[in-house]
Amino acid sequence: MSRRAELHVRQLAYRAIREQSAYYASRESQALADRWEQTANASLKSLQAFPERGAPCRLEAQVLKDLRRIGIPRFPYSIFYRYSSRRNRVEVLHVLHDSRDSEPLLREALIQ
Repeated sequence: MSRRAELHVRQLAYRAIREQSAYYASRESQALADRWEQTANASLKSLQAFPERGAPCRLEAQVLKDLRRIGIPRFPYSIFYRYSSRRNRVEVLHVLHDSRDSEPLLREALIQ
């Protein structure tokens, strides 16, 4: 049995989850905010067991060529990450709404 991948989540990704949670709590309900956080965090943790399950992003910028994405179930958001099989490490760069133009935001995330 393979060992679980190390999971590193950048602060930008955690902040995106917290901000969306605050939005759901203020505009919809605390129950929806709680469900969002629970689902987003479960999706993050699932990458430890199945780090290669995400689809390649196919973005233009060369620095983003190795990025993968997984959708967050029941929410219109995706987790963008890279996986190093050599190091058995997942690095989550960002969590973005599916309607956003992700490439410029992901390039910016690499700088931070």
